[in-house]
Amino acid sequence: MLGRYLAEEFAEFKPLCWERRDFDIRDIEMISEKICSVNPDIILNAIAYNDVDACETPEGEELAFKINGEGAGWLGQAASQAGSVIVHFSTDYVFDGGKIEGYVEKEKPRPLSKYGQSKYLGEELLKSNSNRFYLVRTSRLFGKQGGSENSKKNFVDVMLDLAKIKSRLEVVAGEISKPTYALDLAKAVHSLIQRAYPFGVYHIVNEGAASWHDFALKIFEEKLRLENCRLPKMIDSIERQTSGECDLTVMPTVAPVAAEKFPRLAKRPPYSILLNTKFPILRRYEEALADYLAEK
Repeated sequence: MLGRYLAEEFAEFKPLCWERRDFDIRDIEMISEKICSVNPDIILNAIAYNDVDACETPEGEELAFKINGEGAGWLGQAASQAGSVIVHFSTDYVFDGGKIEGYVEKEKPRPLSKYGQSKYLGEELLKSNSNRFYLVRTSRLFGKQGGSENSKKNFVDVMLDLAKIKSRLEVVAGEISKPTYALDLAKAVHSLIQRAYPFGVYHIVNEGAASWHDFALKIFEEKLRLENCRLPKMIDSIERQTSGECDLTVMPTVAPVAAEKFPRLAKRPPYSILLNTKFPILRRYEEALADYLAEK
């Protein structure tokens, strides 16, 4: 998903875009050979293993630490050898979620999950192997699905798909973070490079923190608003009825539930709000969400 937006945003430079079949970040010799053969000015690394719960299994953990950890370090080393600037993406899951007020860029990570640990390892190895890097942490990405068969659907699309077959959805009313439009992130990265910001760690997210439940409600509210449907007054329920011609004739009940309702292998941070103190503030996620849904 992010790779697609980056390719579109940097299209004027005619970027060389490598798919999974072209580039195995677990192979240090391939990394060195590929990067040296191109000698790029800039490397944008959108590679990640982000099946958070699968990372808790032995096979998933091995993949995560190879791809998110060692691979990021090897890519940083190759970038350094080629004299390239490298942009690498990390996650809010490197933090433990104990700070309700959120995390600034210089905060020390304390990941709870194997996924978070693998991403933190990648951060540290990148810093050790390269001096010309932008380490961009972001969170809860949504946008057009990537082109590969392995690309996951984002939360927005999952909710809309579920609403077509279910009248009641249960969504976790916790795990507060900042939803971020991948298009906005790609544009911000373009600006980061074009305006030659100092190298280092950046938190680039849309503004506005939300739980998964808050986010789901905003998705359906905006979907119905775009279809020019009328939302009657909410009465003792989160269910909202619509009138008029709509794709969604009835908004599903969106019920808040505790995270324990859905047992998962990986621990999630309860508050993983990334605070942007070094880059111009992006628009609110609600506005970005409206644009994404309008495009759909």
